[in-house]
Amino acid sequence: MRQFVRVLGLSTVLSCLSLPGIATADIFGAAAGTGPMPAVAEQLASLPRHTLYRPQQLPKSPLPIFLWGNGACRDNGLAHAAFLRQIASQGYVVIALGVPREERPFDPNPAPPPPAVAPGQPEPRNVPDETQAAQLLEALDWATRENSRAGSPLQGHLDVAKVAVGGHSCGGLQAISVSDDPRIRTTLVLNSGVYVRASGGRSGVQVGKEKLATLHGPMLYLTGGPEDIAHVNASDDVARIDHLPVFMGSIPVGHGGTFWTQRDGGDWARVAARWLDWQLKQDADASWDFAGPECRLCRNPRWTVVQKKLGLPKGPFRKSRYVPVRDGTKLAVNVYHPAAEGRVSTARLPVVFSYTPYRARFRTPELRRANAEAMRDELGAVLARQPAAHWEAVLSDAGIPCGMVREVGEAVSMPHGVDRGLTLPLTVPGLPDGKDEVAIVNAGFRMSAEGPGTTLPPPRLDEHGDRIRAWLDATD
Repeated sequence: MRQFVRVLGLSTVLSCLSLPGIATADIFGAAAGTGPMPAVAEQLASLPRHTLYRPQQLPKSPLPIFLWGNGACRDNGLAHAAFLRQIASQGYVVIALGVPREERPFDPNPAPPPPAVAPGQPEPRNVPDETQAAQLLEALDWATRENSRAGSPLQGHLDVAKVAVGGHSCGGLQAISVSDDPRIRTTLVLNSGVYVRASGGRSGVQVGKEKLATLHGPMLYLTGGPEDIAHVNASDDVARIDHLPVFMGSIPVGHGGTFWTQRDGGDWARVAARWLDWQLKQDADASWDFAGPECRLCRNPRWTVVQKKLGLPKGPFRKSRYVPVRDGTKLAVNVYHPAAEGRVSTARLPVVFSYTPYRARFRTPELRRANAEAMRDELGAVLARQPAAHWEAVLSDAGIPCGMVREVGEAVSMPHGVDRGLTLPLTVPGLPDGKDEVAIVNAGFRMSAEGPGTTLPPPRLDEHGDRIRAWLDATD
């Protein structure tokens, strides 16, 4: 039995982050995702059978919509939370089937899956599906109403003309079953496919191979390789689809994909977001991930791909490099190469655009305050890699005032302290170590070019005792 992280108790604490104007909305978990818009999971009273994922701060421009069905058709909108927050952080509003129940934690070494049935065959059906495919279209109808409803906090924030649907395993079948809706522009089928032999099974989704002929938008299939129980079904779907653009990619990760074994949904989230960027945002650079003989996934030895009717990629071809600079810092450099007919040109005039990566959730003062604990953890992990003296030198060279915590004597004797006159040498005869000179702390400020100073050494023991006692006797 897998262990899950219960997050329902966070809703009361985090409800202040919900959309303004929806007093009954609850936030589940912290804002996350490595995209430019850290995203949250939210439950809304007006959409009680679903979970909404959105950027914590909605931008002015309307966002495309991604409808999602869970693995095993579960009624748990947090089942793929890390993956869906990652998608939403790239600038999407995601509506997942199911109420927010339990979030599955990151697990890089999951237990082996139970024995699989024969390839291409459905598993024995155990219980009725907890969610239904019709809920995907119910979510789209709700989003359309909210986008136009006066006073809705989502009014004008949703691009209802740019809608994708997707799902994992049983949820992928739900996605296929509604993909003939004319409002849906593309479908993402992850670790799923229509059963080769429709003889019932664990999923109650009623969809057969004949459904594929009714679909009208580009299709993305991802599988976990031949050991994925859905691989044969997905491969058969792709072989049958001849009227649509289709990309199928597989890596040997099994039926669970990378939803939980890699941070933020891993490869599945990265590839899914790039597909959405291409299909819903017309991102020319994203087309190079999938289309053409030199597509990025085609050139990646980890991936096995099938391409059908995808056409050629658009724009120049980008290559990203991380260049080490001083002190172990890596600078991300994008090199754009001219391309024609889907092939990279050998011209020696690339356009170079360089930038330094940043953590999106720490980008602004507001986000840094909201994610202060996570920022401290990440900074602490980085700082722990080198001794304090190393970071003091690095930050000082960059013009950032800093210093280690030191004892007074060590601090005032440092070169910059000496230069500012923070210590003052005095002659003191009769010191125990046989030295006649000692450094004392001077005033840390200056009122003139010379600054304050002390010209007298500290008194010796009882040096002024007679005068003090005489003064005391005189005041009796």
